[in-house]
Amino acid sequence: MIRNSFKFILPFLFLFNLLLGSISTSTAQNLFSPYTGQKSGNTFIDKSNAKIQVALTPSEWLQTANNQINELLLPAFAGLDSTQWNDEFERLREHDNVISQIILSSSERGISLKELSDLESQSRGIEYALMIIQEDISKVSNTFTDYHRRATALTEESFNKTLLNDTSLREVYIDELNEIKRSSDTLRRYFASHLDVINTKQKENRTLILQNGLMHLTIKEKIREEQRKFTTQDEPVLWNIFAKSYSDYSTVLYNSYSMLYFSLTTYFAQTWSKKLPLKLFLILIAFLPLIYLKYLTRKGRQGEVEMMPLNYLNKYPVQICLIYMFALIQLSLEYPPLILNQLIYLFIVLITSLIVFKEFVGKELKAYYIIIFVYYLLIKLSDFISQISPAERILYALSIVPIYLTIKNFSKFTKDIRRNQNMVKFLMIFFLAHLITGFVLNVIGRVALSKIIISSGMNALYVGLFLMIAIYAILDYLYLMISFYNSFTPKFLIDIETVRTKILRLLWFFAIIFWVVTYLVDLNSLMYIYEKLSAFLSVPRKLGSIEFSLGTILIFNFVLYLSFYISGLMKDLIEVKHTTSGNYDSGNSGGFLLIVRLFIVGFGFLIALAASGMPIDKLTILISALSVGIGFGLQSIVNNLVSGVIIAVEKPFKIGDLVEVNGVAGRVRELSIRSSIITTTEGSEMIVPNGELISKTLINWTMNNNSKKEIINLELETSTKDNDVHRIIVDSVESVAVFQFISNLNINIVSYSTAESQSWSVDYRISVISRSSEIKSKLILAIKRNLEQTDMKVIKIG
Repeated sequence: MIRNSFKFILPFLFLFNLLLGSISTSTAQNLFSPYTGQKSGNTFIDKSNAKIQVALTPSEWLQTANNQINELLLPAFAGLDSTQWNDEFERLREHDNVISQIILSSSERGISLKELSDLESQSRGIEYALMIIQEDISKVSNTFTDYHRRATALTEESFNKTLLNDTSLREVYIDELNEIKRSSDTLRRYFASHLDVINTKQKENRTLILQNGLMHLTIKEKIREEQRKFTTQDEPVLWNIFAKSYSDYSTVLYNSYSMLYFSLTTYFAQTWSKKLPLKLFLILIAFLPLIYLKYLTRKGRQGEVEMMPLNYLNKYPVQICLIYMFALIQLSLEYPPLILNQLIYLFIVLITSLIVFKEFVGKELKAYYIIIFVYYLLIKLSDFISQISPAERILYALSIVPIYLTIKNFSKFTKDIRRNQNMVKFLMIFFLAHLITGFVLNVIGRVALSKIIISSGMNALYVGLFLMIAIYAILDYLYLMISFYNSFTPKFLIDIETVRTKILRLLWFFAIIFWVVTYLVDLNSLMYIYEKLSAFLSVPRKLGSIEFSLGTILIFNFVLYLSFYISGLMKDLIEVKHTTSGNYDSGNSGGFLLIVRLFIVGFGFLIALAASGMPIDKLTILISALSVGIGFGLQSIVNNLVSGVIIAVEKPFKIGDLVEVNGVAGRVRELSIRSSIITTTEGSEMIVPNGELISKTLINWTMNNNSKKEIINLELETSTKDNDVHRIIVDSVESVAVFQFISNLNINIVSYSTAESQSWSVDYRISVISRSSEIKSKLILAIKRNLEQTDMKVIKIG
C-alpha cells in the first residue's frame, strides 16, 4: 500500500527537489486580517455585479436595490479592524528606528562593513514586509471602493429611469424609495469612513516605505565609504602595531556580541515562525534518502544498497542529509541577515570538511588539514568581530604558517584528492595567492583589505570543496529517486546513466557561477560589478531605426537556449518504455512527451520575449521577416514541425509500434519535433522527417493489436490425399516450439494447377508480430520435413 502511494508521490517530490535549488521557496502571503473575525483579502465577495440601472420596471428596480442593500449590510456593519496593521506598523517603525540609531552612532564608535551589510539585509526585510502590507491594504481598498460604488448607485436618478415617463408611479413607490435612500445614505457613510481609515493607513505605509528607502540609501553610502577605505592605510605597520590606541577587548567583544544578538533575535522574532510548516517539510525532504536507505536495509536488501553506484550517500548518509537540510532551510529564509547566512554556511563547511578529511586526506596530511581548518575557523570567528584589535592583526600575521605548510604539501594534497585534481590545484593556488597577498597587506597596515582578502581566499577554498562534494551528492540523491521511480515500470523510464553525464555538466556550470558569486560577495564587490555590468548592458543602441540593448539580446537568447536545452534534455533523459507482449497498450506516451517538449519550447519563446522586454512592433517585424524566410527556404522545416504537432495530436502511431514506410519496416524508437527515428528489422536506425510520415502512406501493424496474419503457399503432387495433407500440416504446426503464438489456423485447397500438382494455402495469425519471420520459417521447415517423411513430394512451399 505504502509502496503504491510512493509511486504517485515520488515524481512530484523529485520535480520539487530539482527546482528547489534555482527557485526561491519564499512566496508572498497575506499577513493581516482587515476584517474582524474574517480572513484577509476579499472576504466579502461581490456575488452580484448586476447594475440596477438595467431594471425595466420600478418593481424590478426595488427588488434589485433591496438585494444590493442586504448584501452590503454585513461588510458595512462588520467594520474594518486595523489593529493588526497598527501593531505591524509599530513593530516595523521601531525596528527602523533602531537601525537608524545604529547608523547615526556609527560616526562616533565606527562600524564594520559586515555590520553594514547585515543592516542592509534587515532594511530589505522591512521593505518586503511593507510591500506585503501595501498589497493587502490595496485589496481591502478596492473591495470597499466597490461597496461604496454599489451603495452610491442606489440613487433617485436610477429609479427615475425605470418610470417609463409615467411619473404617477413615483407616488406609488415613494415610501419604498425613501427607505432605500435612507439605507443607501447610511451605507455610504459607513463605507466612506472605512475608506478614510484605509487611506490613512496607506499614507502611513507610504511614509514608512519612504523612510526605509532613505535609510537604505544611507546604508549603501556608508558601505561605499567603507569600501573606499580599503585602498588607504588605515592602521600602522605591523612592527609598530601599538602606535595606535585600540579599544579594550571587553568593548570590542561587547559591541560584536550586541550586533549578533540584535540581528539574530530581531530576525527570529519576526520571521522564523512564518512558513514554519514549509521549513518542517523541507527537513523531511532532506532526509528522504536516509529514510529510503534505512527502509531497504530493514527489508533485507542491504546488498542492493551496496551495489548502487553511489559516491557519498551510502558512506555518509546522515552528513549528506544534514548538508541538504541546511541548504534548503537557507533558501526558504526571507531576507536573512548576513550573520545568519554565515552561521548556516559554517555548519555546512564543518560537515563537508569532515567528509573531505575521511575520504581524501591521507595520514601524512591529516595534521596539515587540521591546522588549515582550525585557522579557517579562527578567521571566520574574527569576521563576527566588528572592530580591529591587535589580537586580530596578529591572527592575520599568522597566515604565514598555512602559507608555508601549503607550499610544502601542495603536490601531496592535490594527489590525494583523486577526483577533479585540476579543480583542487586551482583552488589551492587561488587560496595560496590570497594568503600571501593578505599577509603583505596586513604587514604594511592595510588591515581592512587584508582581512577581506584572507577571509575570501579561505572561503573560496572551502566553498570549492563543498561544491565538489555537493555535486556528486546531488547525483546520488537523483540516482535514488530515479531508481525508485523506475522500479514501478512506468511508461516513462528515466535513463540513469544519461542523467549522470548530462546533469553533471549542468551542475558544474551552476556550481562555477555559485562559486564566483560567493567570492564576489565575500569581496564586497558583487553589487559594484552588477551595477557596472547592468549599466553597460542596458545602454540603448541603434541599428538603423531599430533600438535595442545588449542585455535584451543576451536575455532573449539565453532564455530561448535554455528552453531548447531543457526540451533536448527531456529527450535524452526520458525514454518511453515499450514491450512486445500480446496485451501491450502503451497509450500515446511518446506523443505526450513530444507535446510537452513543444510546449516547453513555445513557452520558453514567450518567456524570452517577456524577459527581454521586446516591443510588440519589433516582434511584428521579426515575424514578417520569418514569414519571408519560410516562404523561400524554410518550407520543409516548418512542414516537419507542423507534422510533428499533428502526429502528437492525431496519434497515427506511437513509440514501439511496428510500421512500414516506403517499403521499409521497423519499430518506432523516438518521436522528435522535426523527425522520428525507426529501428528497421535489420537493426539500422532510419531517420524519417515527420512531413513524410504524414504525407505518404504509412502502414501501422500494431495500432490496434499486436497480431498479424501470415500465409504459407504449398504446391504438391496430385497423387497426395487431401486428408493426409491436412493431418500432416496440423501435426506440423502443433509440433513447433512457437505453437503458443499461433491461432486461427486455416488449411484450404486453392486449386489444381496441372494434372500433376495441386495448390494449398495455410493461413494463421501470430500474437507476437516481431517474431513473424521466425515463426513462418519454423512452420515451413516442419511442414516440408513431415511431408517428405511420408513420401509426399513437395514441389514448392513459401
